[in-house]
This record gives sequence, C-alpha cells and structure tokens, in this order.
Amino acid sequence: MSPIRLAIFALLFLSASFSPPVAKGQPPRLRDGAFSLQAEMLRPERMREVYLRLIENFVGWSEHLGKFVESDEQEPDGGYFEAAGRGVDWPRGNSNLCLAYAVLLEEFPDRRSFSIYDIPRERLEDHLRRALRTVCMANKNSSRHKAAKHVWGGPSWQSSLGMIGLVWAAHLREKHLDEDTLALVRELTWKEADHLEKKIPSGNQGNTQSEDCTWNTPLLAFAANKYADHPRAARWDELCKKWAVNALSTKDDARATELVDGRPLADWIVSENVYPDLTIENHHMWSVGYQCSTQQFGEGALAYRVFGRPVPEAYAHHADRMWRDVTRSLFLWDGDILYPTGQDWSWKVYSSMEYLCWLHCCRQNAAAGAFESRALQMIYRRQLAVGSGDLGESSSTSLDFGNQTVKPKRWAFCYLMHKHFTPPPAIDFDEAERGSHGAYVYPFVRVAIHRNAKKCVSVSWHPRFQPIYVLPEENTTFTDPPFFFPYDRNSGCAALTSVPLNPPSVRSRYENPSHPAINVVDGDPETFWVSGPGGGTPGEGPSAERPDWVQFTHEKPVTASRLVLQPRERYGPRKLVVQSSEDGKRFTTLDEFEATHNSRQVFAIPETTSRVFRVLITAAHDPQYPDRPRNAQIREMRFVRDDRLENQAGAVTFREAVKTHNGEGMRVSYRKEWPGGVTQYVTVWSLPDEATVYATVFRADQDASVTIEPLFPLRAAAPPGFEKPVRQYRGERWLNMSDHVGFVSIDPLPREIAAERFFLTERRTHEVKRGEWFGRSAVVVFARQPRAETARLANKVRLLRDLPSGGMELSLETSSGTSTFDIDFTADKR
Repeated sequence: MSPIRLAIFALLFLSASFSPPVAKGQPPRLRDGAFSLQAEMLRPERMREVYLRLIENFVGWSEHLGKFVESDEQEPDGGYFEAAGRGVDWPRGNSNLCLAYAVLLEEFPDRRSFSIYDIPRERLEDHLRRALRTVCMANKNSSRHKAAKHVWGGPSWQSSLGMIGLVWAAHLREKHLDEDTLALVRELTWKEADHLEKKIPSGNQGNTQSEDCTWNTPLLAFAANKYADHPRAARWDELCKKWAVNALSTKDDARATELVDGRPLADWIVSENVYPDLTIENHHMWSVGYQCSTQQFGEGALAYRVFGRPVPEAYAHHADRMWRDVTRSLFLWDGDILYPTGQDWSWKVYSSMEYLCWLHCCRQNAAAGAFESRALQMIYRRQLAVGSGDLGESSSTSLDFGNQTVKPKRWAFCYLMHKHFTPPPAIDFDEAERGSHGAYVYPFVRVAIHRNAKKCVSVSWHPRFQPIYVLPEENTTFTDPPFFFPYDRNSGCAALTSVPLNPPSVRSRYENPSHPAINVVDGDPETFWVSGPGGGTPGEGPSAERPDWVQFTHEKPVTASRLVLQPRERYGPRKLVVQSSEDGKRFTTLDEFEATHNSRQVFAIPETTSRVFRVLITAAHDPQYPDRPRNAQIREMRFVRDDRLENQAGAVTFREAVKTHNGEGMRVSYRKEWPGGVTQYVTVWSLPDEATVYATVFRADQDASVTIEPLFPLRAAAPPGFEKPVRQYRGERWLNMSDHVGFVSIDPLPREIAAERFFLTERRTHEVKRGEWFGRSAVVVFARQPRAETARLANKVRLLRDLPSGGMELSLETSSGTSTFDIDFTADKR
C-alpha cells in the first residue's frame, strides 16, 4: 500500500471510529456513520487495524466504567479488575484484560492517550502492572501468596484460562515491566505448567471434555517455548502435544497408526472426546461454541511461531476434516455461527471468530478467512453502534462486563496471529460460501442442515430442543441486511397442553384461592397447587399429625395403576400416602412413597377401580427450611391406568434425515410424544431452491381437550447497529417480511400477526377422541423472495388431497418448476 493510500485509509478509518465534539458533561460516543460493511474480503492490514480498534474501544470503556479496583489484599498499592461475569471467573477476566491492555500498549508505542475517553498511557501501564502482580500473588501456588478475598490456582479446572493472558501480557511488555513483576509471572508459568501433568479427561456424550484439553495446550506451548532452557521444557512440549491430540480424539484414534509428531497416533490417545463424525456435544446439546474450541490451538501455535520453532502436527489433528465435514456447514453469510439446538450464550457477538482466524492464518484456509472478514466487520459495526466501546451489555443478561472480557482477549490473539502468520491469498466470498452448500446429517447430535445460495435450513430432533430454522442467505444482503432470525429454541416448534375429557373434580383439604387444587389437572406446567393451612410460615407445612391431601372424584369408577407426579422444583411433597374410596368417606391405603424434590415421577400402585382417589401429603421439601417446611407445591398430578403414554412424554422418535434431489435437497421426519397422550408428526422438506416445506399433524392417544399454541413461531430481530422496521405484506394465505422471506400456507393465516413475527395458526383448542388425527397444517417458506412473487405463488401452493393417517398431497411452484409430492407421516422410511 502506497504512503498516500495508507494516509487516506487511516483518515477514513479514524473518522469512522471517533465522535465529533460533544456537549459539556456528556460522555463521548463512537459513531459508525463513516463505516460501511464491505462485501469483498478485507485486506490483511485492514483486518489487523480493525482488531486493534475493537481492543482500544473496549479498553477505553473498561477504564471509563472504573473497573479497576484499588486493593491492598496482596500488597500495598495493588489492584485488579472487577472482571468476573457469566461463565468467566475473576482470574480469567483479569487475564483477558491484561492481554488486551498489553497488545494495545505494545502496538502503539508512541501514543500518549487512547480511545474516545482520552485515557492516558500512564494509567493503562499502571493498571496492567498492578493487575498482573495482584492476580499472580492471588494464585495459591505463588511464593508470595497470602490468603485473601480472591484465591485461585491449579491444579484446578480452568487455571490455564486464568494464566494465558497473564503470560502473554508479561512477554509483550517484557522490556517495560520491572524484574520483580516478571519473576512473579515466570514462577507461576512454571508451576501451572507442571500442574498439567495430570490425567487427561475423557467423555463425548452430553458434556465433552474436549474443551478442557484445548484450553490447556496454549499455556504448555508458551512455557515450553518461552523457557526452552528450563529442565522441564521438553516435558511441557510433550504434554502440549498430548493435550492437543486428545482434544479431538475419536474411538478409532486409539487404533490409528499414522505418525503425529514422530509417534503413532494411538500412542498419544488416552481419551474419546468427540463423536466419530467429529461433532461435539456440550451442555447436553449441540452447543456449537464448543465445536469451535480448537480456536485455542491458534494461541498455542502462536507460541511456537513467535519463539522460532515449528508448529506441532498435533494442532492439525482432525482440524481440516472438521472444517470440511462439520464446521463449514455452520458459518453463515455474516460470519456468525448457527446454533442448531438454540442459542445458549449471547446472540450475534461472533465469539467463534478466533476459530476462523486460526484456520485462516495457521491452517491456510482461505474460505475461513472470508467468513472471518465478515464476522470482524459485523462485530465492529455493532460496537460502533452501541457507541461506548462495549457490545451492548443492556441487550442481553449474559453479556455482562466479565463475560465480555473474553472478546478482547480473542481479538488480541486474532491480531497476533495475523501479525505473525501470513494468511493465504484471499478468495471471493461467493467461492467460500459455495464450499458449504449441500446437505449434512449429524446423527450423534441429532441435527440435519441444508445449505444453498438462498438459504440455510436446520432441523433438530434432539430430546430437549427441536428448533427449526429457515434462514435466508445471499451475499448481496451482507451490506444491508433486512433482519435476522434469532436462534430461539421454540423457533418453528409447537407447544400444547392436553387435558383428558371428563376430568375428575379435584379439591384439597385446605383450599388455597391463589393456587387451588384444580391446577394439578389443568395441563399447564406453569400453574401449581400450594398446600395449607399456613401462610408460608416455617413449620406449618404438611406433617403426619397435620396432613394435607388432594382428592380426585370421578363420575364413574375408573381403573388406575400409576400415580404421575410433577412437583414444583425443590418445593414438592416428600412423603405420600395413596388411598382409594367408593364414597369419599371411608378410605383404603394402597401404598406409601417418598418423592424427590425435582423430577417428574411415576409411582406404581396396585391396580384399583374406584370413584375416588386421594393423595395424603405428610412431609414436604423446602430448600430454606428443610426440617420445617412451609408448604408443599405440585404442578401436575394424575392417576392413570396405562403409564406408557406418561413414560414416553417428551420423547422424540427419529424417522429419517435423507438427501433428496440428487443430494441437492433434504427431508427430515420425526415424531414427538407430548404429555397427556398426544403424538405430533413433523416433516421438513428443504428443496434445492429457495423453498422449504414444513408440515405437521397431531394424533390423540386418548380422549382429550388439546390446546395448541400458535404454531411454527418465528421472530425477526437485529443486533445493535442493524435495527430497522420489518415491513409486512400479506394476503389471506400468504405473508412476506421486508421482501426477504415469504410464507404461503395451505390454509388461511391468522388475521393478526405482528410485523416482526410469523406463526402458522393461532391458539386453538381441539376436542378429540382417541385415535383421531387433528391439527393438520403446512406452510412453504420462500427465502430471498419479494412480496409480488409471494403473492403470485399463493395460488400455486395447494393441498390436493388428504392422505390416510394424517398425511397430505401438496402441489407447489418454485423457481425450479412445479412439484407434486406426498407427505406420509407414518410410513417407515428408515
């Protein structure tokens, strides 16, 4: 870049970041008026500059908030950052900030002040030094440690995360820190590295141990390279490779003979931390942030590169295959990552950008670089729009200051990777995105994904969450996106309650008007009954001397062999006596039980035919007063004869996830058992073009009154910096949102639908008989479609006929032509 071009760019870049003069007494604000999203991939020098600007804005906000705390807890004139938050403990938050401060100071050696808040250089240097010292001495392994408010240190779960920012900050500012501070960091580096001489964890179901391995390798890499003349350096280097290889260990790896860093792979493997298809499960779902936890391999690779040694082969283990087979299917047109089972951290903060940067810089993956460029621009635009330097703390309960400190730490490592590795030649984003097109089926995490140039369709049949996402995609929308669909867990789902017809009358000994006994049979898990007679005073709960009871009276005798109980969490009954009666006066005891305080429970009783059943409660759970409970609380309770339906409630039975149209389309089918004896059948058919068909039907397994909430709900939204009104256009059976997404139903749509939302049917109650099919619905979702085309196609989407067993024959027209196909919910296609 020529000097003139560089000067012009710098002027434009700064004008995009700083605000004009503000009124006296008003805090300065960033502005984004001069910053525009760029469809082309950013040049390497531009990416480095944006990373530094992100860091500077965040550090300025940290100082403006006054997050640095003066403290004498470890030594006089000490201090630290109040940086704990959701998912981030105190040492880790401080470590994150120390790295950010160090990178900023090191890369701008002549700057005397920073950020829109005009923070003096001397203050940043002072706070960095004092935080480094206090956090190091708070570590129990420090020879200078003394017991105080903050204590941390290995061997423990996340000590490496607390160390990595400290060691790099000290290294980067080595020429400017005093020897005593450097000695504190050096001592801890050695001791914490030694603590990683421990058993490597193993586990891939529900909660992976992969992330534990990935966050330990960078510290070992740093110790082995920075202190290469240390007697333990060779062992740290070996441990670094071992932890790295086991981060992505599969069952087959234990028998593999290929050489990795001079040894057969099997010799390294002591764990099984990922599924055979390289998907990773955490938090008992496909929490895809952890799918990208190998982003920390970039931090380890950086240590080898900076200190002049080859990057180990261990960091390449399954890395390229994971991108090819898994993660490239997840990254969207804006650089964000798809959450197929729902968002579990903050939305649109692009936390997986370090993963893309690692692949881009260290693995020479040009496609990952194209997605990184998008993510980098999006997060910078968001920060500028918020205006203070943070990412919108008020917009999310999980985006507190401590949690946000993870972001500048990752930006800092991204910057350093770009500085010390040469990325491959850039490719056009269209070329990068085409690599993700196709249908992907991931049976272990129970998700299927279909990608093409118009859309991304994701379907989950996980037992806990079954969101359906139809996300419009097209490169041309990047610079001016109309809106986004958040990763809501109820997206595209159903919600219902089922109450048996002719339910029993229900009453309790002490009736509570605010929480009456009838609540236990209303089918609503949010309501509950509260026992009497007390008003919530400790010791007034049910007891053997003063029991409360719930009584069920039927018009005619019924047969029961099970009691189904759903307590209110932590406050349910503890001891139960189950009784029956013919007249409601003289009772026979059938059995006695002890109940847990949380989970739904089914108790077997002798099969009994009677008009009246009663449950006496003689003890209760109470977390605050376990020996003197205040009352007992029950959400749902019923007597049933056949517990099959009750035991299957919530179960999801997978039928098929297949590629169609010569691999250019995808069809997914499953069924879900709902409490109260209702089965829902779902089929999602993603066609090779812009259209996706969603169809569902319900079947009653007993006579019941079933209320189905608004079906197939979707919500449009936007993160800070991208807000704009959603424009709604509609007809009787069609609706279009901002000329971006169209919906055409086979039946009339609800009359009232908010502009930023969509749902297929409004709340309905069905009186159904056992074996009856009901609630049949279908909609075609057209991605990237203008309103006029949606209106035209409304006449081309038709229900031709109903099929037996709740199925249907549909006809529709798309850009590929007219199609007619059957949706048979019950045919065995596995």
